[in-house]
Amino acid sequence: MLSYKNNFSVSDTINFNINLTKDEFPKISVNQSKDTVGNISFFNGIIADDYGVSKLDFIYSIDTSKKSEDIEITNDIEQIFYFQFDFDELDINENQEVKYYFEVWDNDAVNGNKKTKSEVYSYTKKSRKENIFEKELINKKIKNSLSTSMNQAKELRKKINNFNKDIIDKKKLSWEDKQKAKEILDKQNKILSEIENNKQNSRLQEKKQSKINSSNLEKQKQLKELMESVIDEELKKLLEEFEQLINEEDKEKLKELLEQLDSQNDNLEKELDRELELFKQLEFEQKTEEIINDLNKLKEKQKNLKEETDNKQAKTDDLAKEQELLEKEMEEIKKSLDELKKKNDELENKNQIPETKEEQEEISNLMKQSKNDLEKNKKKNSSKKQDDAIKKLEDLEQSLMSMQQSNSEEAQIENIETLREILENLITLSFNQEELISITQKTKTTNPDFVNLVRKQQKLQDDSKIIEDSLFALSKRVVKIKSRINKEITLIKDNMNYTTSFLEERKTNKASEKQQFVMTSTNNLALLLSEILKSMQMDLSSMPSSCKKPKNCNNPKNSNNPSMSEIKKAQKELNKKMKNGQKNGEKNKGNKKMSSKDLMQLAKKQGLIKSGLENLKNGENNSKDSKKIEEIKKQMEENEYDIINNKISNTTLERLDQIIDNFIDYEKAKKEEGEEEKRESFEWRIDDKNKSEEIDKIIKEKINQIELLNSNPINLKPYYKKEVSKYFNSIIKKKK
Repeated sequence: MLSYKNNFSVSDTINFNINLTKDEFPKISVNQSKDTVGNISFFNGIIADDYGVSKLDFIYSIDTSKKSEDIEITNDIEQIFYFQFDFDELDINENQEVKYYFEVWDNDAVNGNKKTKSEVYSYTKKSRKENIFEKELINKKIKNSLSTSMNQAKELRKKINNFNKDIIDKKKLSWEDKQKAKEILDKQNKILSEIENNKQNSRLQEKKQSKINSSNLEKQKQLKELMESVIDEELKKLLEEFEQLINEEDKEKLKELLEQLDSQNDNLEKELDRELELFKQLEFEQKTEEIINDLNKLKEKQKNLKEETDNKQAKTDDLAKEQELLEKEMEEIKKSLDELKKKNDELENKNQIPETKEEQEEISNLMKQSKNDLEKNKKKNSSKKQDDAIKKLEDLEQSLMSMQQSNSEEAQIENIETLREILENLITLSFNQEELISITQKTKTTNPDFVNLVRKQQKLQDDSKIIEDSLFALSKRVVKIKSRINKEITLIKDNMNYTTSFLEERKTNKASEKQQFVMTSTNNLALLLSEILKSMQMDLSSMPSSCKKPKNCNNPKNSNNPSMSEIKKAQKELNKKMKNGQKNGEKNKGNKKMSSKDLMQLAKKQGLIKSGLENLKNGENNSKDSKKIEEIKKQMEENEYDIINNKISNTTLERLDQIIDNFIDYEKAKKEEGEEEKRESFEWRIDDKNKSEEIDKIIKEKINQIELLNSNPINLKPYYKKEVSKYFNSIIKKKK
């Protein structure tokens, strides 16, 4: 109550009623969602206080250790917060528990800040066994998805072909035809959606695998990238164009798009097929690694148990129980080995698995006998059985490791040899096609020999089919072969089909155009495969060889390096061939140009000789001698440039003599130093099966050879033809 009196001596009274409200504790509510594969927890929640909050912490504890992370907030009375935490970053053991919660503080500066604690959550690190189980489930999803998408692409191709047949004689598209076209588009989009979903499974599988072991992660990463590149921009644009065209009346354009879509689905079907096979092989390799790790752990546990058994104070009952647990672990490994065999049976190219049934049973029996001896208090007998079990476990582990190494090395060698053969066949196809282009341009359609020309083109088409099949089979074993490779071979096939059709119709101009496209795709493909071959050989050279006597191994990475005298001899032979070729060219109506096939052989041999020189340089310790070898190597590179561009001149011939003089100077210097190496007598042969550089030279020579540069491109004026030639020559110089 408040009294008041003014200047007029009049008083008044005012009554006040005051309620005091106690400062409440801050409030917090939290929602949690988990990424079970990545072990990341995502949080969102609301915090509030009547006077605002001052602090929000995320607190987690491992055993007796407690840590916190400050979460950035404002001082608003009520606000939403977001937070995420990756439990994989914690250094904890399997089955170890982590407790965590949030704490929010108000801003009561008078009486002191008050805090409220959220609900307490817990996280337990999954065991290796749990991770493997979850990974197997993801693997199953990936395989099912790949198989489903592949079958859907196959069915869609049938629908496209049937639809094309239905509209071939129609002048206009009916409403039913447009509906069928929409169905095709819907089915295509459904396939793409399935593939996109499977990409997520592939990423999850990679994360899960990284928690188990990392030995195959590089290959898995390559396969994941392969899966993610299946759908390219070309297909997406094609579908957009197809969708726009459905409501139009351009039947011919629609037919053209349908053919392109059919070709795209052909590629898609093949790509999914190879990815499925590659994934199954990866799954086999990962399973093998898991079993080897399990055997190693079981072996170590058995060793520890043997030490305990040898300890006189240890109780036999406890030891018998431990032995029984190890026996059960061995039974699990036996099941895993059976699963490994099943996975191998699913593969088209099966791995060689050693027969280990007998060893498995011996280990199980020894463990069982050891347990029985312990139950009878016969520690000495039990220890002997345990020792035998350890040796058998080591043998089984070693057997699987040898299989793992041998399969990997032998497969790599076989794949390299196969790729070499494909490259050789591809280059032969390119030369034969080039020769046929020349014949096509010279042969009139009325000439009786024109029929033979068509037959030759059909023969090349058959040859390209063999290359296509061989390359596709190889792509199902080699993850390095990208999807673009199969697309290039499809372009070769399609243009071969067009070429044959145009020749049969006597449309030589169109046939020549398609023949040029075949050449372009062939050369592109050869370059791509050359890079892959080089990469595969590098991978092989870094592998630990399982061969005990390298000289007797059929292994491309094991080869004898030539001596300088042998390289000089090979260079002399090459010089002689180059000079003879130049003389023969001069006699042939004054034309100094050599045939592209002769140039290829010369460039190939020069490249191999240079490669031998590089190997010799790598083993040279004397910097002065290395400088001399480098000088010779540069001269050889200049030779290669002249050969590739068919510019063998008097300067080139003089350089050939200079190279031999430099060889002689090098040998003299070596003799003066008394360092001439006495080597075992053998003839060094230029072996194109033991090198990869020659493939590069052949391909570069093929792409840049003078016949292609000087051939008449379609609708190209002489001035522009000359500019194109300058452009390609400038590229060659830059590459030098």
